[in-house]
Amino acid sequence: MGILLCVCVGLIGMYTASISPLDAVTLAILIGAVIGNIVPVPPQWKTGIVWSEKNLLGIAIALYGLKLDFNTLKNLGLSSMLMVLLTIILTLLLANPISKLFKVDSIMGLTIAIGTAICGSAAIAATKDIIKADDAQAGMGIAVINFFGTLGIFLLPILGIQVLNFEYLDNGFLLGNTLQAVGQVVAASFSVDEATGEVAMVVKMGRVLMLTPLILLLLKKYQPQESHGTKNPPIPNFVIGFIAFSIIGSLDLLPGFVSEPLKELGKILLIISMGGIGLKIYIAKIREYGLRALWVALVLFVIQIGVTILMLVSKSFF
Repeated sequence: MGILLCVCVGLIGMYTASISPLDAVTLAILIGAVIGNIVPVPPQWKTGIVWSEKNLLGIAIALYGLKLDFNTLKNLGLSSMLMVLLTIILTLLLANPISKLFKVDSIMGLTIAIGTAICGSAAIAATKDIIKADDAQAGMGIAVINFFGTLGIFLLPILGIQVLNFEYLDNGFLLGNTLQAVGQVVAASFSVDEATGEVAMVVKMGRVLMLTPLILLLLKKYQPQESHGTKNPPIPNFVIGFIAFSIIGSLDLLPGFVSEPLKELGKILLIISMGGIGLKIYIAKIREYGLRALWVALVLFVIQIGVTILMLVSKSFF
């Protein structure tokens, strides 16, 4: 019954997303949290909820690799790729001092930074177990960055066009290098024009591709060696699957009629697993982070926007 409950929460999230500006992942977390705090979940259901949150999430992250295409790096170009890398590195490095400033624990801050720097919900979901983030931290991280990302859909095109007078190349780079989720980049950039959208998507996919090396770096840092210090812990199965599917996607080894349904399945499983995470978030944890997590997300987002604009106005990257 726990699995069925997660499926129901996920389906409600998907339906609600079709009539609201929020994405289905965020809504599944929020709906799950509301249900979990209002209606007592029977103890015997918790096994199914944990199974959904762990196993379905692992499959979803592995399948997410199909969306990656390392050939994007060639389209992005060296100077533009360096700009993307610098923005990501700065965002991740600043996570700890900004977290201390707002009295947020380092794991919560890193969770927000990973989602902000790379690709929103998927990046947080893929790394939460590696950095030992609990469900409340992952859920709060996803919720706050998607909140600001949703605002960014409407505000960043105005900033780029009406305030900064950017042409489509710079405006596309701004949107692709700052908005957290792929869907947010699509919504914001193609609402301007198709040329801006194409540039933004190339830049965004360049950021998404950095999820693979980030996962490997986090595994090395946060997965401790065994006591004798000579053997590293095994790489989680979902990481192996993610890398394998990213290679398959980059080499275009699967026909479209196979890869496209698998991508859609991964998206659905991610939403369902987020419902499981939401069901395990309790009011006490929400109160623990609250506005402080929002401030961390806002400052990191503003820094990311500021760094991108500074680079664009100081040098041509195309």
